[in-house]
Amino acid sequence: MRRTGPPANQRSRLSSERAFVLAAILIMALAAGPSFADPPAQREGELQRAIELIVKSFRTGKSDLIASLVPADCKAFISLAAVGDGGYYSRDQVYFMFNKVFSQSDTVDFRLRRQRTENRDGDSDKRPDPPAFVFYVATWKYHSHDGVDAENQIHFLLSLKKGSWALVEIREAQ
Repeated sequence: MRRTGPPANQRSRLSSERAFVLAAILIMALAAGPSFADPPAQREGELQRAIELIVKSFRTGKSDLIASLVPADCKAFISLAAVGDGGYYSRDQVYFMFNKVFSQSDTVDFRLRRQRTENRDGDSDKRPDPPAFVFYVATWKYHSHDGVDAENQIHFLLSLKKGSWALVEIREAQ
């Protein structure tokens, strides 16, 4: 009976070559260590990037930065005296609203601090895994082009959606 496959004298060489290649791949993978970021550290890094976008947006007057935090398929609740009535707005609407605000005023100072995080079950904690929401409070000092200087407290609410932080709410403290 005839066997299928490579000739007998090449069978052992082929399998030993495969074994060598597989062993080499395994050794390289183990030596390189994990190539993925730790999920909690990755989430914290993404949150830091989102916060930097908010701060940079207010300090430089660039509305595209803050608008980029509103997902294309979602809306954010905005309630600021400078933009009129509160409501839910799309990414494009947020862009135009803040473009108007920033064109009518100059930021003197903008400071943002983390208030708390909230787990998916509603418990507040500084170390959620993963947090559902993160609350920040900002102090925004600005000079309006009409000559008025003002200072506002603004609350920001961010939520983890599809692996990235999204701006859910901006509300002026009253």
